[in-house]
Amino acid sequence: MTQTPSPATVLRLQQAADRLPLAALTPRVLPHEQLAALFAAIPVPVFAKDTDGRYIACNEAFTRFLGVSAAELLEKSVFEIAPQELAIRYHRADLALMQEGGEQSYESQVQCADGRLAQVIYHKAVFYRREGEVGGIVGSLTDITDQKTSEHALQQAANFDPLTGLINRSHLEKRLQLFLSEPSKLPLAVLSLDLDRFRMVNETIGLSLANQLLQTIAQKLSEVMRNCDLLSRSNRDEFILVLPQLIHRQYVDYIVARILALLATPFDIDGNQIYCTASIGVALAPEDGTNAQELLQKTETALFQAKGQGKNQCRFYDQGMEAGTAERLTLETALRGALKREEITLHYQPQVDLQSGRITGVEALARWQHGEWGSISPGKFIPVAEDSGLIIPLGHWVLNTACRQAKAWQQKGLPPVRMAVNVSGHQFQQADFVDTVASALLDSDLDPNFLELELTESTIMERTEENISTLKRLKGLGVQLAIDDFGTGYSSLSYLKRFPIDRIKIDRSFILNIPGDTDDCAITDAVIALAHSLRYKVVAEGVETTEQLAYLRSRQCDEMQGFLFGKPIPAAEMTSLLTWGKTLP
Repeated sequence: MTQTPSPATVLRLQQAADRLPLAALTPRVLPHEQLAALFAAIPVPVFAKDTDGRYIACNEAFTRFLGVSAAELLEKSVFEIAPQELAIRYHRADLALMQEGGEQSYESQVQCADGRLAQVIYHKAVFYRREGEVGGIVGSLTDITDQKTSEHALQQAANFDPLTGLINRSHLEKRLQLFLSEPSKLPLAVLSLDLDRFRMVNETIGLSLANQLLQTIAQKLSEVMRNCDLLSRSNRDEFILVLPQLIHRQYVDYIVARILALLATPFDIDGNQIYCTASIGVALAPEDGTNAQELLQKTETALFQAKGQGKNQCRFYDQGMEAGTAERLTLETALRGALKREEITLHYQPQVDLQSGRITGVEALARWQHGEWGSISPGKFIPVAEDSGLIIPLGHWVLNTACRQAKAWQQKGLPPVRMAVNVSGHQFQQADFVDTVASALLDSDLDPNFLELELTESTIMERTEENISTLKRLKGLGVQLAIDDFGTGYSSLSYLKRFPIDRIKIDRSFILNIPGDTDDCAITDAVIALAHSLRYKVVAEGVETTEQLAYLRSRQCDEMQGFLFGKPIPAAEMTSLLTWGKTLP
């Protein structure tokens, strides 16, 4: 028979509740009506167990959390309630606490009646009987399942490619550097594999089927690899393979031959027979380098050589390639004169408020129409511009042109919209960048509030303290700031809250498969919740279906951008769109 607690025992329970707050006993075993009512009213799950691990008291929140009634729980041993492995873990922790006294907090799992495993934090303390002997454990628990799910989703976003499930380039670089520091992993080979003419394939079959093709290729490549090999998706149509512990170089030749043969067979994607060849560049360690970035750069050099010599083949790096491929040099030369020849133009893609349905902003996107080669993808000429330094004059032109266009629309009497301009890392790091922005605003007479600068996670995280200072100066001008392609970089949450930004753009790769893909849904939900908790607005990129739209609206996403509403279009067409006043349904 349980003895009536003494006033000292009640005081002990009150003190424990004040500290944690912790549980105590229910009215069934407490004579003090006020204290019993207090414990019954505690909204968090609380409980008490005797020294044998039997539940002797609990509140309604505890039984509701577990999904059982008090009658099913009370006087039952923890071994009769929880799975054996968890019961043993709980009982050992309780015995240790009762031996040492005091209180403890720790993270664990709880299996509910419906089979769901919840992540919780236990807060426990020892209670004593009138004679001074240990009476058992009182405790409470906090459900952190949603928090853990969000943390896992963000961790997945930081290290894994959401489309294929492969590790991303950033994570591969870290793993590769570890390999290079371990003599047992050498020699090793690094392969860069780029799908030939993938842009044409993408335009022909559409984004959805193109993504299915990438997923299929990723799976086929994984089947070729050994368990110790690494496979990463580096960007849209490029994969990186790391082959450590090479006994013979012939293994590299064998893998290359298998890959080329694999891609020579057409892929059946939703009834479509798709042929997709690849070019491969290879660098070897330690002879070609012992630094991850150096080796990856040399595989890229070899890859450009392979593509420049006819594609669908492999080239090993050699020093003669350092001058670069003829294709890249020709492209760079043409790009230098593109602005003078007025081959570069701006297209604008609308951004739409998900509640009102109205266009609230547009993103300015550079397009290159070469006189002989036709349309050149931004994915092809922007990297060349960044590597050659041409991104500085190109970015300056884009900024000034976009500001003038935004002002021109306002002068026509059209509803004012936010003009979003992408800023490269090279631009952002220029000492006079803030002055460049101020000059563009002054020359165009555009209200700074209607200019938004979009920066990638990797750009603002490179030199955080200096970048925070630059961002604050930009905010001082009155412009708006956004983080583009959020989720694909490596934002530190401790720094993120310090950045004076207004908007986060969720990368299109996370939007593509919602609401069907639970992982992408979890990541999207986590980003929206995180942004709103920091008082940022959220823009979802790449929205193409009404199902995606409905899901984003249900999650209180603020704005969207994507083909569902409109593609990037020339200024004249955007003028008509703004005049017409198109809205979302």
